[in-house]
Amino acid sequence: MPEMENQAESKTGGRRIRLTVAYDGTGYLGWQYQPNGPTVQGELENALSSLQAGQGRVIGAGRTDAGVHALGQVAHFDTDSRLDCRVLERALNSLLPRDIRVREVMETGPAFHARYSASARCYRYSLADQGLPESVLLRRTCWVRQTALPGRELLDRCAGLLVGKHDFFT
Repeated sequence: MPEMENQAESKTGGRRIRLTVAYDGTGYLGWQYQPNGPTVQGELENALSSLQAGQGRVIGAGRTDAGVHALGQVAHFDTDSRLDCRVLERALNSLLPRDIRVREVMETGPAFHARYSASARCYRYSLADQGLPESVLLRRTCWVRQTALPGRELLDRCAGLLVGKHDFFT
């Protein structure tokens, strides 16, 4: 196994760990650490600190704004901890608030970087214009009065332009 350990060494000499995180961002100022309130990154770093498992920042694939949710945010951190990934996942989830869950923990190589290794990002926006908001969708859907929206056909045509894979940076 020495080859495997070498491959997974981080630049600090320890291991690099990749996380997949899901969260309800309602109570957070976003992903990135902020000194004036709770963030997802801050909560993860606090939990890792409690386990004495993190060295420095948890790096996310991207930042989310205040109140934004994620189902599969990828992040990484470096550690000297020898905790097994399954044990680390259970331990983190026992320390994190209920609105943040680590869905997967895996050891990766030093070349992996959550932000720079990302090959794609997927965003979902939900808009509803009828009836009362469903309680289960309340925080995940924008509810508007039907009269405030343009016609359904126009909305469907516009939304159709966004379906698929796009590079909005070129």
